[in-house]
Amino acid sequence: MYVLVVGGGKLGANLAEMLRDAKHEVVIVEQDRKRAECVAEEMTDVRVVCGDGCEPAVLESAEVGRADAVAAVTGDDEDNLVVCLLGRREYGARLTIARVNDPRNEWLFDESFGVDIAVSNTRIIARLLTEEVGLGHIVTLLTVLKGGLELVELQIADDSPALGVPLAELGVPPTARLVAVVRDSEVLVPGPETVLHVGDHVLAVSKVGSAGMLKERLSGSE
Repeated sequence: MYVLVVGGGKLGANLAEMLRDAKHEVVIVEQDRKRAECVAEEMTDVRVVCGDGCEPAVLESAEVGRADAVAAVTGDDEDNLVVCLLGRREYGARLTIARVNDPRNEWLFDESFGVDIAVSNTRIIARLLTEEVGLGHIVTLLTVLKGGLELVELQIADDSPALGVPLAELGVPPTARLVAVVRDSEVLVPGPETVLHVGDHVLAVSKVGSAGMLKERLSGSE
């Protein structure tokens, strides 16, 4: 799969790294030259295009025309909408995903602006904080029907077999990928060496129907 990520900040860079590690082809578009150079130095095997992702010429230099998916994850909601609109209407991207920075703008992120999936970190974290979740219970936060994927959340109990074990050694099924760990008031981007603690809320993307395998790895039961 060829994915075009517009926005080379922490979110965009981490997303590109995860996609690269999953053997997908990724290109990052970043407007700030210093940031673009920094990302290019950190990920030498990922192509980085320096330019404004709202400009068709920049998108075309990143080969948006052959992109299977466009992820607009800049810190500006207006830019993310423009990127998705161009990606869908002008270049026929099969899937567009947009980051919502201000939840008050969430109503704009729909198919009329070319957005298939809108992701609001604020909304997700608020849901985590307000949802009454039993220990070890999985709650589906978002289902991506077109891709057969779901974003699920799992709280780590004190008897979890995952405690004290680096994520790289947990044997997470290939149909799932851990994307965030909420610990107290902090949101962590998990890496291979990350070790889970009691009470952690783990967010993962998995194939629909395979959440049970993920739960087995993290809690010891289906």
